[in-house]
Amino acid sequence: MAGVMFCEPRQLYNIINQYRWRSRLTEPNYLCLLDARSQREFNESHIVTAQRIVLELDTFQPYPVEILPAKLYMGNFKQASDKQIQKDLKIKALVNVSEQPQDVGAVLVSSSLGISRSSTATMAYLMHSCRFSLQRAWKYLLKCKMNMRPNRGFVKQLSAWETQIYGWPITDISEPKY
Repeated sequence: MAGVMFCEPRQLYNIINQYRWRSRLTEPNYLCLLDARSQREFNESHIVTAQRIVLELDTFQPYPVEILPAKLYMGNFKQASDKQIQKDLKIKALVNVSEQPQDVGAVLVSSSLGISRSSTATMAYLMHSCRFSLQRAWKYLLKCKMNMRPNRGFVKQLSAWETQIYGWPITDISEPKY
């Protein structure tokens, strides 16, 4: 039989299942069937012995966009959670700014001295993830790190964010301790 012929999976199965003494399907070296259709089409109808091959595009996972060469990337949560992407791009820190906090496990917030920027970012994390007010985040963090000293400008930004979240300022940052 020469040439190419189109047939349904059921027809091909019946053709190769013809036998005199035993079915050709039991011979492992008789025929290798590779099915390149989508998973849905493969599930709907395929020859029992066929193997579905995964095309390169089926498994392609895009990487985050590069903002600053080899320094700053922007992507989604799935990309940030992918250990291979983290390794390939040599990611040293992750910043999650999702509307809903994601369960990313332990988070380390750091800065040069661990007093100003990191304390501000930690308060922002408490305000966002734990729904703390600025005042509550401040008091909580002060119990854990007594020498924290957030920059006044950062505190004003957190106060503005608190106002945006709750609709009015809850924390009076005019007090000297803030």
